[in-house]
Amino acid sequence: MSKKSFSVVLWIMTLAMMISVYFMNDVIPIHWNFHFEIDGYGSRYIFLALSLLPVVMYYGFDFINRLDERLKKYESKSNDYEIIRIIITLLMLAIDIIWMYMCFYPQGNMEVAMSVVFCLSLLFLGNYMPTIPMNYYVGIRFPWTVKNEIVWKKTHKMGGYMYVVTGLMMLILTILNLCRFEFIVVIILVETLVIGIYSYVMYRKEGMIC
Repeated sequence: MSKKSFSVVLWIMTLAMMISVYFMNDVIPIHWNFHFEIDGYGSRYIFLALSLLPVVMYYGFDFINRLDERLKKYESKSNDYEIIRIIITLLMLAIDIIWMYMCFYPQGNMEVAMSVVFCLSLLFLGNYMPTIPMNYYVGIRFPWTVKNEIVWKKTHKMGGYMYVVTGLMMLILTILNLCRFEFIVVIILVETLVIGIYSYVMYRKEGMIC
């Protein structure tokens, strides 16, 4: 799908969500606890504002792209930057759609929907992470990864593999109803910690070599 086509689809979806606000109750669920039980309500117009987040996210990548020459070169040489941009935008769009669904059907199973969305995001983002060039805005940005290109590449290669494997495993377990959303969050946090430690060890190792 071309950029123009995706932009058109994105705006159509966004406008549809904005219009849906006027068919919602005046008061809608706006917050869920860690067990996906509704514990907060607010005006339906809160969703009207947040329905614009996917658009802001998508065009925000254009702004980020202008801030770093390495991202400009990356985009000009590969479609991967645009794919990552679309994946993250679709993640935000999916979250909005799930929220919209819950506004009309509060009894729906939000946990399963959110679990599937996060697993798919891990799976697809992990696949493209190793191609991201060193920069200050997109990727695994620890203080030491943005200082050494070798460390950056090793970190994103390892992180990409871990996220793909985790995304696939958690997706299968979610479909089989053997995995809770809390478990997915814990796994992601643990993986982030492992990746951070690994990248720091690589950074110290590269420093000793230099």
